[in-house]
Amino acid sequence: MDRLQLQHLLQTVQKYDIASNPIWCTPADNPGGDWLAVANQMTQGSWTKPCEFVATVFAAWDDEIKNITHLSLSTYRSAIRKDNRKLIFNLPADIAWAGQKAEWIFQQAGLSDPVIVVEEE
Repeated sequence: MDRLQLQHLLQTVQKYDIASNPIWCTPADNPGGDWLAVANQMTQGSWTKPCEFVATVFAAWDDEIKNITHLSLSTYRSAIRKDNRKLIFNLPADIAWAGQKAEWIFQQAGLSDPVIVVEEE
């Protein structure tokens, strides 16, 4: 993918995005599992609908900074355990769901599916 394709992709993303770079879930569209237990607690805040942050995606560039080599994906969620908050990174269900969202947005832009690399915490 080159810079023009990236610009087209970002214009497509803006049609669907409620923020920039993050992938958000809603009560009706989430990774499932534990997310179902908190779906009714998601708040709208200043967004267009109730939602929670799931993942972040960034473009990784080649050495000449002309083409994107892959997308860098990482997920995290907060978990409250006995009065302390713990961050949980890259659960398989969250990665799979966020990867599907990244692929879907590429399809909406008419671009081929990206190579997605999961970033470790």
